[in-house]
Amino acid sequence: MGLEADKKTKLPNEEIRTSPDEVHLAPHSDHLLNALMEFLPDRIYYKDLQSRIISGSRSYARLFNLEDYSEIRGKTDFDFFSEEHANAALKDEQEIIRTGKAKLNMEEMETWPDGRVTWCSTSKAPLLDDRGHIIGTFGISKDITDRKLADEARRNQEKELATIFENAPFMMLLLDLEGRVRMGNALASTFTNASEVGLIGLSLGEALGCQNAHKGPNLCQQGEKCQLCHLRQQVQACHESGQSQNQVEASLCRHFEGKDQNSTLLISTAKVVVGNDPMVLLSLQDITEHKKLEEQLRHIQKMEAIGTLAGGVAHDFNNILTAIIGFATLAKMKMQVDDPNGRAINQILSASERATHLTQSLLAFSRKQVISLKSVGLNDLVRRIESLLARLIGENIEMPTRLAATEVCVMADAGQIEQVLMNLVTNARDALTGGGKISIITEEAELDEQFVKVHGFGCPGKYALMTVSDNGCGMDAGTRAKIFEPFFTTKELGRGTGLGLSIVYGIVKQHNGYILVYSEPGHGTSFKIYLPLIKPSLEAAPSLATAPPRRGTETILLAEDDRDVRNLTRTVLEDFGYRIIAAVDGQDAIRKFREQAADIDLMLLDVIMPKIGGVEAYEAIKAIRPGIKVIFTSGYSAGAIPNSNFINDDLIYIPKPVSPIALLNKIREILDDSTGISCG
Repeated sequence: MGLEADKKTKLPNEEIRTSPDEVHLAPHSDHLLNALMEFLPDRIYYKDLQSRIISGSRSYARLFNLEDYSEIRGKTDFDFFSEEHANAALKDEQEIIRTGKAKLNMEEMETWPDGRVTWCSTSKAPLLDDRGHIIGTFGISKDITDRKLADEARRNQEKELATIFENAPFMMLLLDLEGRVRMGNALASTFTNASEVGLIGLSLGEALGCQNAHKGPNLCQQGEKCQLCHLRQQVQACHESGQSQNQVEASLCRHFEGKDQNSTLLISTAKVVVGNDPMVLLSLQDITEHKKLEEQLRHIQKMEAIGTLAGGVAHDFNNILTAIIGFATLAKMKMQVDDPNGRAINQILSASERATHLTQSLLAFSRKQVISLKSVGLNDLVRRIESLLARLIGENIEMPTRLAATEVCVMADAGQIEQVLMNLVTNARDALTGGGKISIITEEAELDEQFVKVHGFGCPGKYALMTVSDNGCGMDAGTRAKIFEPFFTTKELGRGTGLGLSIVYGIVKQHNGYILVYSEPGHGTSFKIYLPLIKPSLEAAPSLATAPPRRGTETILLAEDDRDVRNLTRTVLEDFGYRIIAAVDGQDAIRKFREQAADIDLMLLDVIMPKIGGVEAYEAIKAIRPGIKVIFTSGYSAGAIPNSNFINDDLIYIPKPVSPIALLNKIREILDDSTGISCG
């Protein structure tokens, strides 16, 4: 057999038809051919002009599960492969016979009758006799199925990795040794305001929008600490050591459209090899909004903690005030009109009244103040106190109002909303020097899901919006973050207590509303208050009677854990003819009621007491005697009391401090009510 590359092949003038027995190879090639056919792992075969197998190597025979290659003599591909594959092989071989040109390194998919699929790399050439005539085809093939499967697996893996890279929920940048972007995903291009192709070749600073803002090794245009250099060092360290860093926070000053903006990123680095090039995979998560929400949560938690403290202080102080006001009132009631001590008593009562306002402010801040809810029209409320506000701010300040075309109503305590408005206007007045303008606007507003997402709080729905704005000095970010904290003030010593905006915050929250502040130095301030909108109503709030007290002879069970308040209340009631059974807590009240149940006409119970509170004691006593009349009292508000739903059961609740006259009138009112108090 001869395979001479430089010898011109000769095609027969007429078709040569031979059988496998008629093919004669050159004698000197026999030994070489036999060695190749016996020992080479590759498949070797040659065929006649009709593509019938003349001979094949041992490995070729084993391909068909045959040990002796003589068994394949005279067969064709149609005897072993699928018809489709056999036809394709026949077509190739006939083309080689016709053209005399070899076909090299063809990758072929072999489909077997049983459905198996294998791959081979095949080279075929014309088979020549000693005279150079084409007498068939010669072929050698190598099984590359494993390689093809590995290539397919690699391509699938690359496709999966590319899909993950492109659709990752965070930004991904592939950086080369010089720190330049070789690839970036879609989210990274969105973050940097560049297309994915536009990212390629950018430095890390350019890709993150920090390049223009970067003036020195650690400073941006605003002179703030910039961590871009530290981030570059992380990337370089990852290149050199191969050690990854996971979830490192960095606050970068980024420069876009002429403005600097701070972004907090969560950064991870990993060394990877793409092809033969070592690179760093930089993943970035923009957690700027998340950090803002965390800060808001911390602020809310801090305000809640301060509010709890303020509510507790106010509760204890209310008990003290109850005793002071009560005994001072008793003393005044027993004095003659011209008693020289009357002035001192009046001063005590006046100071006590101021202290009462202070505790109400603390309770308002802590959202534990008692509120009397009714339908309130914000337009009417603004009109009602407009003249008072005008006198409050002075003549050199304008106060235009723009009220909603139709009344906007909320369920609120009118007095507290007036206090909110007065505090905001007073605060705005203090921000104006030499005159200015304070605007008051009422309107309807609707909060949507976008509002909740941006601000991190709120419930979608319709709200009444009241805005108080001024064109004063404004506030910086640091001041804005603290304005609702109690006792924080930027005013001169003696000009403010620092409770005004704290009270506003507490009242708004107690009314299930929201307050936002917008302010910049030199651009004034706007407070926006959102309160749930309701339909107009004529509901009126109950109030304590202020008529002169009348005497009585009934028996009252008094349960009060504070000794001073208990002694005061007992003294007041006994002075007005009532018989008092005093108990130090709820457990003591239950025991004494059982002993004298038939004689007791009314119970006066403090809600919060050791062992058993007033509400629990009432429930136990109600089981003994349904229909027993009761008045609850506490230094806390109804909303701050555990199991405070009892207030909705038409039961009477009086907050401390309460004047003796108001208490006596309420007791007389309840005792004279023939229908009694429903026990539910």
